[in-house]
Amino acid sequence: MKDKENIFKRFISFIKRIFENEEPKQISAKSKETEKQESKSNFIEVLKSYKVEEEDPALLKLQDQYEKSEIDLCVMSNEQIHDLNSLYKRQVSELKEKLIKKKRELSIIQQRISNNSANM
Repeated sequence: MKDKENIFKRFISFIKRIFENEEPKQISAKSKETEKQESKSNFIEVLKSYKVEEEDPALLKLQDQYEKSEIDLCVMSNEQIHDLNSLYKRQVSELKEKLIKKKRELSIIQQRISNNSANM
């Protein structure tokens, strides 16, 4: 019961945070596009942060022990190995997504710099 309430409270606070900062503004078309991209990326970051918080603490502890060589694969059960493997796969995919996002941001910055240097 507490877990259901906790998830429900998290969801409501998440929705409140999304819609609290809405202010009417007059913005040009280019800035509207960038604002949409930024709000989308902010929304995705908030979702990712919730995903990290909801990760199983026991599994994270197992990962930490494995990385510090405190526990060996032969000691772990098949289920633990499978869970640890899926955790690593999720983390790698999240890192790849972050890398792609950073590359996009870098290319946007490079385009702005080239546009500004061409205008001068």
